[in-house]
Amino acid sequence: MGVKYKVIGDIAVIKVKGNLIGDDESRDVRERVREVTSAGIKKVILDLHGVKWINSHGVGIIMACYSTIYGVEGKLHVSRISDKVRLILDLTKVITLFDTFDSIKEAMKAFK
Repeated sequence: MGVKYKVIGDIAVIKVKGNLIGDDESRDVRERVREVTSAGIKKVILDLHGVKWINSHGVGIIMACYSTIYGVEGKLHVSRISDKVRLILDLTKVITLFDTFDSIKEAMKAFK
C-alpha cells in the first residue's frame, strides 16, 4: 500500500495504491486527509486508481475520510475507481456520499 499526496492550489490529491483492507498502511489514507484538512484544505480528491481491492475496513476508512472532510465543511471527490472497488462502494451505498470522476482532471474541474 502506498499513499502519496500533492496540493494543487487549494485542492489536495491523495493517490492510493494497493489494497484498502484496514491494515496500518491503509490508515495512512485517513492520516493524509487529516493532515490536509488541518492545513486548511477543504477540497480533496481521493484517487483510487491504484486500489485493487477493498473490504469493509477499507469502506470504513473512506467513510472516515468523508466525515473528516465534511466536518470542516469541505468536499470529497473520488476519481478513477476500478470496477471491483466500485461494486463494493455501490453495494454499501457509500458511493452516494461523494461525486466520482473518471479522471483527476475532471474531479478538479468540478471543484471550480
